[in-house]
Amino acid sequence: MKKNLWIVLFLLLTLLLLRYLPDGIFDSFVSNNIEISGDGEIGMNNFDSVVIAIKLGVSAIIAAVVLIVCRRLVRKPR
Repeated sequence: MKKNLWIVLFLLLTLLLLRYLPDGIFDSFVSNNIEISGDGEIGMNNFDSVVIAIKLGVSAIIAAVVLIVCRRLVRKPR
């Protein structure tokens, strides 16, 4: 497949995973392991930003692994 298609698939898969991965796992990880500074609304904004950043990183890693496996299956000689 063309390189542009792999890039589009990576972005689409990353966004889908970002949307559908459960927030609870990341919320509990951040609240138990990461110190968030700020009071009230600022603290909650910082908390939500950290959760979204971690979710985005995990989604990108999962999408990259899935695409690498798919690429190897497509290139496999028959």
